[in-house]
Amino acid sequence: MQEDHSLAVTIHDDRLSAVLWIQPQENWMEEHHERLEQVRQTWPETAPMTYEWRPPQES
Repeated sequence: MQEDHSLAVTIHDDRLSAVLWIQPQENWMEEHHERLEQVRQTWPETAPMTYEWRPPQES
């Protein structure tokens, strides 16, 4: 993430490379962290590079 909160995304293909500058919505980072936490709860790391699925717990 850049200082202005934009993202630089680089895409490489066999014959082409492209750089995209993306300006996500203001709350994008918080939403991203919430989704990441959901993934970590569903697929906890049980050993280095080893993950185990756990069904979601009801609130």
